[in-house]
Amino acid sequence: MSAYELHLLALAGALAAGAIGWQIVFGLAGALSLAAGTAVGLGAYVTVLLPVQYGLPLAPAVLAALLLPALTLAAFTCIVGKLESHYFALATLALAELALLIATNWESVTGGANGMLAERLPGWLDPPARRAAFAWTLAGAAGLLFYGFRAWAGAERLALLRSAPLAARAFGIDARRIRIAAMAIGGAAGGLGGAAHAVTVGVASTDALAFKGMAAILVVVIVGGRRSPLAAALLAILAVWTPEQLRFLEQSYLAAYGAALLAAVLFLPEGLATAAAPLGRIWRRRRPFRPPSSPLPASSETSLRPHGYDPAATALAGDDLTRQFGGLTAVDAVSLALQPGRIVGLMGPNGAGKSTLLNLLSGVDRPTAGAVRLPAGGKVGRTFQTPHLVPGLSARENVWAAARGPAAEQALAEAGLAARADVAAARLTQAEQRFLEIARARAARPSALLLDEPAAGLTEDERLRLARCIRQAAADGLAVLIVEHNVPFLSDLCGRLICMASGRVIADGSVAAVLADPAVIEAYIGATPP
Repeated sequence: MSAYELHLLALAGALAAGAIGWQIVFGLAGALSLAAGTAVGLGAYVTVLLPVQYGLPLAPAVLAALLLPALTLAAFTCIVGKLESHYFALATLALAELALLIATNWESVTGGANGMLAERLPGWLDPPARRAAFAWTLAGAAGLLFYGFRAWAGAERLALLRSAPLAARAFGIDARRIRIAAMAIGGAAGGLGGAAHAVTVGVASTDALAFKGMAAILVVVIVGGRRSPLAAALLAILAVWTPEQLRFLEQSYLAAYGAALLAAVLFLPEGLATAAAPLGRIWRRRRPFRPPSSPLPASSETSLRPHGYDPAATALAGDDLTRQFGGLTAVDAVSLALQPGRIVGLMGPNGAGKSTLLNLLSGVDRPTAGAVRLPAGGKVGRTFQTPHLVPGLSARENVWAAARGPAAEQALAEAGLAARADVAAARLTQAEQRFLEIARARAARPSALLLDEPAAGLTEDERLRLARCIRQAAADGLAVLIVEHNVPFLSDLCGRLICMASGRVIADGSVAAVLADPAVIEAYIGATPP
């Protein structure tokens, strides 16, 4: 390769590292950050600043390029971490603009708009081939950060957080903690890209912090693929090389480049990495799933029974739970306690506050007043009216979002999904998706299982199978609370029935007593026949 081609290759390595940093934040954690260019810019400035002004060697400067963006973005996310969606994006855009303003106006340190020359880089980096090797070594380190973060957070749990955040919250996945970690590690990877860029071009300037740097990263990740470092590396090479190959078009080359990018987005909306998806499916068929090395337990009592099971303890309780939305009180001072091994039904008209109560008990929502009590080490498993699954993952991988190992296989078997474990959730029937949600909840071995209209849309045979599954959960020691409109289904299954109306409990007792209560007949049964 010529010196100029090696220079382009080094630039591609720097861009790949920055893009991998944004893959960590956006592709894995699902956080829409517009500060990826900020991480690259900070890394570039500190890589040049420390050797020029303080005479430090390159190694500690690169380490600082990794740490400074990581700490900056982590601290910033601690402040704005509760913002969601475009609000978080706007906050990170404000950070990017602030960094650009500081770099432009703090001339005594950054050199202002002219930037700062890298005058004291080691001589062994002079040959273009070594600069290219250095840049791609840092891109490789960024790739290691990507895979390290994915292993730490769990690929299936990250997928659940992106696709079904309510379900992730119900399983205790701390979205804020994961977002802070993603911004820190993604910032570190971006800082490595900045170090590679500074060494390659020999200068740190405001160009690295300008939005066009973020735009280049957007191109690589959106066109290449959100969760494939290899695709980011290949697309970075294409993104740097393609404009150069189109220069024979003279003033029209940028228009041609833009048209090529637009075509890629239109025909491969999930990125070029999807082109390798058929190969992945062939590879999975050639390498069938191998069950865990440890044998499956002989019975669910040893695998799916809650941790620290105590049949005399209260599995889950709510004390004077209240939830207000503005002037509307959805749940009004509701108290209840669930015991291990007992199945409790919860019914009431639409808008009574049943699902909101389940949200409070499962931690999906916080009460305006009151408290939820769990035994030490206790967990809550939850299903939803509409199954909250990750469509692109298999049934087994969806269960892995809650737990791996023998418990996951046992939960799939008890839900009748052992033969369908490798089928994508999107290809399962509605009934199978409902049983998959129950399997995922059970695999986590919760002390209480909350089911929100699990029989909706099921046939009679499927409802009988569902009833057996619920009775098995109770036999294993779980406290089960079922929200359901099918009164005969509840009557046959539950030993205790609760009826809510207008956010309050209007009846609580045996099935016969509650169904005969005049308040229940007036508020629910009389208006909506079972």
